Amino acid sequence: MFHLIHGQETFLSLDHAKKLAGELADKTGAEVSIIDAETIDPTKIVNLLTTPSMFQNSNVYIIKRIYRNKYKDSIIDAILNGPKQNSLSFLIWEDQKINKTTKYFKFFEKEVDLFEKGDKRSVTSWLKNALETRGIQFTQDTLKTLASRCNYDSERIFHTIEKLELIETKVMTEELLEEMVTDTLEIYAWDLTDAINRKDRVNALIIYEELLRQQVDPNIILAMISNNFKSIAQIHLLLKEGMQSTEIAKSLSIHPFVVAKSISSAKTITWTDIQFFFKKLTSLDLANKKGEVDIQLGTTLLLTRIN
Repeated sequence: MFHLIHGQETFLSLDHAKKLAGELADKTGAEVSIIDAETIDPTKIVNLLTTPSMFQNSNVYIIKRIYRNKYKDSIIDAILNGPKQNSLSFLIWEDQKINKTTKYFKFFEKEVDLFEKGDKRSVTSWLKNALETRGIQFTQDTLKTLASRCNYDSERIFHTIEKLELIETKVMTEELLEEMVTDTLEIYAWDLTDAINRKDRVNALIIYEELLRQQVDPNIILAMISNNFKSIAQIHLLLKEGMQSTEIAKSLSIHPFVVAKSISSAKTITWTDIQFFFKKLTSLDLANKKGEVDIQLGTTLLLTRIN
């Protein structure tokens, strides 16, 4: 039996492959073996796929990353044309999406599972199941909060669930999540602000493209950058008055995380630069509201002019 599991949502897809392998092993009394095809000698995989052994017990194999092996054609040819071994099950796991027009993809027919990156519905469904399995109570609001603060990154969500288990909590609350999970979007927005402040055009564009790839609304990105510069401006002035970070957080009624992320920028930025960035951001926002510029293109142009 051959089964393909592929897609860019690698954490969930590999987890699925391992669970499926476990289920097959339980049914047949087989053992599960994992082979990383990216680095292994391809002849070993070809022999496994094509050479029956009278001494070989029923077994389940997870073969990872065939597409990353530079001799992948010989391995794929063995899958497509080699003799089928009924006593063995092969779960092929790829950390990328396989083109459905290829013979490789078509070989698996209906034995295919695709895990798309950024599929909020599948991540939320997996998260709900993971919490229920562990007996952790939640509401729809806290479920959405955890997923969104982790930017629907399944691996990061999993590590947060591990933390919840470690503290032996039975109820996931908004307050607990506020303590435990730093908003991924917030981190990216601050990294982008830092890059702009350091006049690091290359990194600013990379971070901005990553936010867009994660389908974050460009209007939200611009608003967060503006809010970050507002915080930097306020902290810049309070530092000049001799205030410490804890005092600043209390005075401005903002989260200590925001102060921590702002303080290095606030120490190095000049008031002239603050005024300059505010002017650019305000002009872009106004032009967008008037329909004179596309916000995504306008922000990209703004970042390319950093020097």
